[in-house]
Amino acid sequence: MTIALTIVTDRPDAAVRALFGFSADRAPDWLAVISSIGDLSGIPTGAPVLSLWFSDGSTIEAMWREERSARSFDLDFQRHADRIADWLARRDASERKYCAEACGTGSAREEAGTGAADQPVAATSRPSAPPPAALPARAPQSSPLATKWS
Repeated sequence: MTIALTIVTDRPDAAVRALFGFSADRAPDWLAVISSIGDLSGIPTGAPVLSLWFSDGSTIEAMWREERSARSFDLDFQRHADRIADWLARRDASERKYCAEACGTGSAREEAGTGAADQPVAATSRPSAPPPAALPARAPQSSPLATKWS
């Protein structure tokens, strides 16, 4: 698959969690996460890149700054963040659709005799105490709260 976005960071798992909400091992195929100085030169000129740092002045951050000054990259953070948000929204919609379709097979389960209709009704005990009566509109005058918050 073609790499659509590269993240340059000093902590790959933290960066993917911050941007996507899950660990780096579940990152989409179109995402490249680089945390090695040797891999910086492999980023194509003009490629869309997000840099995300979790420490002050890491070596890879310094090397990335040099690489950025030597070559041109697509560094529009907001546009890339919007693309990630769009991808997450489409993924979530797809998962909701899948779950709805999976739950829609309830009639097949009922026909097979595994639905709630063939289960015995559970006996329930009476509540141990009646529900509380309505609370007074104001605290009674004998209450310590009456003078403080009345």
